[in-house]
Amino acid sequence: WESEKMRRIVADLKAAGFAKWEIGNVWGLDALDVSKDDVSADATLYTANVQAAKMLCGLGLTRFTVAQETPAPEKIFAAFPDKALGIAYQDTALFISETCPRKTLHGACLKCGGDFNLPLSSRYGKFEAVGRACRFRLLSERPHLKIDEMLQANARLIRADFVCRKPDADRAVKTIRTLCARLF
Repeated sequence: WESEKMRRIVADLKAAGFAKWEIGNVWGLDALDVSKDDVSADATLYTANVQAAKMLCGLGLTRFTVAQETPAPEKIFAAFPDKALGIAYQDTALFISETCPRKTLHGACLKCGGDFNLPLSSRYGKFEAVGRACRFRLLSERPHLKIDEMLQANARLIRADFVCRKPDADRAVKTIRTLCARLF
């Protein structure tokens, strides 16, 4: 049912004039026409080497996101300078779950709508569970800031994501200023 629902959403967005798309899984290749649509790949379409990047470009994608764990991102950025996108700032999910941690902690659903931020800690460190519509992501205590690594790897396209945590305009402005100060 989710696939059909997403197809309708994509069709509605196209009808409204949306022309650029970013896909997070291979289903997006089925929902969009890469010969007509401007389609890029998020990091969840894992691109950790030049061969994976060639494959995505061969499918017709206009851009792709280099995996943060890539041991030699400079090779990908050199081979695809106008297509390879580096992540300079992001809340990378350590994992995503359909099982609500609040329900587990309290033994029953709290009927909260599934939207929450829950600080957690363990012997491995401090984390934050972020729930949206009863799907949750476990995040590190702080987002990854990798601008220096991206610049050293000669990334020409750099991205900052402010997706997983609750919106905080002051934090976003401060982060963008930090990134711009290192870029310019």
